[in-house]
Amino acid sequence: MGEKIKYLRLILTENCNLKCQYCHKEGIQYKQQSTIDLEQSKILIKILYRYGIRKFKLMGGEPTLYKYTEDIIRSIKLLGNDTDVSIITNGLFNKNIMRSYIEAGLDRVNVSVHSWGSPVTMNLVGMNDLQLNKLKFNMNYLISNNMLSKINYVFMRNQEKKELIELIKWVDNKRLVIDILNVLTNLGTNYEEYCSFGEIEKFIRENFVVNHEYYKNNLFSLPSKRLVLENGGEINLKTTQLNKCRPFKSCDICNVSECCIEGIKAIRLTTNNTIQPCLVRNDNILKITDFTDEYIVENKVFKYLDML
Repeated sequence: MGEKIKYLRLILTENCNLKCQYCHKEGIQYKQQSTIDLEQSKILIKILYRYGIRKFKLMGGEPTLYKYTEDIIRSIKLLGNDTDVSIITNGLFNKNIMRSYIEAGLDRVNVSVHSWGSPVTMNLVGMNDLQLNKLKFNMNYLISNNMLSKINYVFMRNQEKKELIELIKWVDNKRLVIDILNVLTNLGTNYEEYCSFGEIEKFIRENFVVNHEYYKNNLFSLPSKRLVLENGGEINLKTTQLNKCRPFKSCDICNVSECCIEGIKAIRLTTNNTIQPCLVRNDNILKITDFTDEYIVENKVFKYLDML
């Protein structure tokens, strides 16, 4: 990799209020504890900032279930004005909690919509009617506060498509962006549900008028194609195969690179106190065990990242 890593995904908790059958759990295969240690994570965040990390994404599980999320946000924003802090949520948060995050300095919110009302997808992810109503209320709350950056939705071959069509219409009317993702097969048994981005684009064009398209390069992810709909809503589709992405030097000698499902130029700080760059590998993680001396930890982390 030509330049230093600048993107950290913080896995705050493995707890979640949904049970999505296709969840990849950010590649954390061996659980030791369900939440990140607040004080240790703050030390590591400070070290990673000194290394050059500037983009921080708070994740889970469901990160709004972690009781110290506001503290994490404040500690990151205190590091410097050049930090970018966002969160990925399933939308089933308490509005007052989200307001506290915004007041703490949260820059934006991505919402992963796992169901928009279809009984099939609601059953697949363990969502009930009360949660669905809460999701839709919270989406409008984020829009009214100019905090909703993007919607994520997982496309599966065999699920009914009426729900996705209705969601895209809503996105278009609100002039929002929806990132349609294919299910990650390498971490589960969803091969029969996988659709390529080409197949997803074909479905979009068969059901919607695309006014124009443009390409978007992203420093932290794969390049993508944006399909702009009639009212200004946009559909984001990746344009490069995930296994063609080589964000780390260690990718060149990776024995699973041909089935890689990574696609992001980020490292993860996990609930197990490890730095983990990949979803499908656990042979290149760094386990942080010594927190008695911050600069011993820093030296270890810097050497690891430079080699990565």
